[in-house]
Amino acid sequence: MSFCQDEFLTNLICHQHITCSISITNCVQKERISHELSKENRKFSESQTMWRSNLSFTLLLLSTITTTTTAKILYANTSSELTSALKKAKPGDVVTLLPVDYVGDFVLPDHTDKDNATSNDATTLLGTQSEDFQRHSTIISSTGTGISITAHRRPWNVKSLVIQSNDTGVKIRGNNHVIQSVVIRASKVAAVIKGDNIVLNSTVISNGEKGVILGGNDNVVKSVALNGLSKSGIVVQTGSAGTQIRSVSTQMLTGNSLILQNGTKGTNVHSTTFNAIANLDGDDGKFASCVFTGVNLSGCRNKFSATVIQNLYEETSDDNSTNCNNIFEKTCVIGNESNDPLD
Repeated sequence: MSFCQDEFLTNLICHQHITCSISITNCVQKERISHELSKENRKFSESQTMWRSNLSFTLLLLSTITTTTTAKILYANTSSELTSALKKAKPGDVVTLLPVDYVGDFVLPDHTDKDNATSNDATTLLGTQSEDFQRHSTIISSTGTGISITAHRRPWNVKSLVIQSNDTGVKIRGNNHVIQSVVIRASKVAAVIKGDNIVLNSTVISNGEKGVILGGNDNVVKSVALNGLSKSGIVVQTGSAGTQIRSVSTQMLTGNSLILQNGTKGTNVHSTTFNAIANLDGDDGKFASCVFTGVNLSGCRNKFSATVIQNLYEETSDDNSTNCNNIFEKTCVIGNESNDPLD
């Protein structure tokens, strides 16, 4: 089933410029991610006075939307102070960090003040980043798990950190947490998400083994760069539903760029480039404006639109006819379809 619809080919890609189109897609997505991270970085000054002023302004904004609690700023200048502040922080509080190294495994716990906390009751862990994510950045250094969110009754917002861990960068349980403008590097697993409605936004993951492992419903991964991972980029686990993956860029991956395990449903992938093989065993997924180096497709009722697939292996029934009703609209499959699963 090698095909390329004429209308889509005319508007999106031509034989002579396939490589260029893919490169442009990669560059655009990397530029988008870099731009979003730069916007976040510009909020902070290298001057501590200006830094604290910005934090006060953040608290003022929080106070306008959080009417159920009196928000406080908790300053943590050392690793031990950070551990203490995380335990003391209440809904709406902001735990603020200096651009220094914090060493340890830090737990963001639950609270007992409210049985039914909402997103407006989020507690914020706020650091700062420099352009090179090194000097003048808040760095969490860990031999285990850098940041563990264990809260089920209150959400946490984690912003503007650099996390480097020998094991796991971020491990999240519970619902409605947000990880934003975070750099995770040199970890065996960058992020493990086990919950619902969790957002991983504007994040760079580099030089480790595995990127993001998702388990739960309606989780969002957007504007994320995955670079130099040796085993996998994004894994959506069995039983997960409604996962959204948007504007993700993958570079120099030697494992699978995307794995949708058997039993996943309704994964929505948009505006993403995968530079390594994707294994799509899940059902009812939607893939729009994507570029795939290669796809092993065994799931059913998946829809591809305005997408480029360089190599495709689609599992078929015994009579050699497709049996899963996958749909390809305005989608280009380049070259010959593989007769064997892609490595």
